[in-house]
Formats: sequence, structure tokens, C-alpha cells
Amino acid sequence: IIYLNMPVKYFSLCNISICYFLKMINNKNMTDDKILQNLKDANCTSDFIAKFFELTGKTQEQVKLLSTHRVWLLNELHASQKRIDCLDYLIFTLNQSKC
Repeated sequence: IIYLNMPVKYFSLCNISICYFLKMINNKNMTDDKILQNLKDANCTSDFIAKFFELTGKTQEQVKLLSTHRVWLLNELHASQKRIDCLDYLIFTLNQSKC
């Protein structure tokens, strides 16, 4: 079930999120303020946000822009996971040396 008032950030599958986000944009109840807040919550830069609003009415281009940002966020997530793995390995190694 998709609730129209729920922000995109609560959906775990980004493809669903983008589709849902676009439904929200086309929804008469979705204000520019809500869209702006959603983009800020997604860590979009002011330049990205300006570009997004310049593309109003060009849904396919907005989707492409959102998808590009999604890929960037996913790459950041993977990089953070690698750093966490390094720390976990170091903690494991240090704990093994205590035995």
C-alpha cells in the first residue's frame, strides 16, 4: 500500500521511491515546499534542486536526474560499508590478540 502523504525516504526500494515521488509531484496536494524538503532530505545540493525545478513538466528528465543522484548515494553507501568493514576487521583482530 502506498500512502500519498508519506515521504519517499520511508521506502526502501528506490525504483519504487522514484515512481512514488513522481506521483507525488503530479498530485495536486504536493506543493513545491514538500518537493523541496524531500530533495533536501535526499541530500540533494542547491544546484541539483534548482536543476530539478527547471525541468518541471519534463518528467523523463526529472527521473533521469533523480536516478543519477540515486546512483551517487548508493556509491557513497558502498564506500561507507567498506570503511565499516575495515573497522570491523581491525576490532576483530585486536580482540583475537587478547586471547
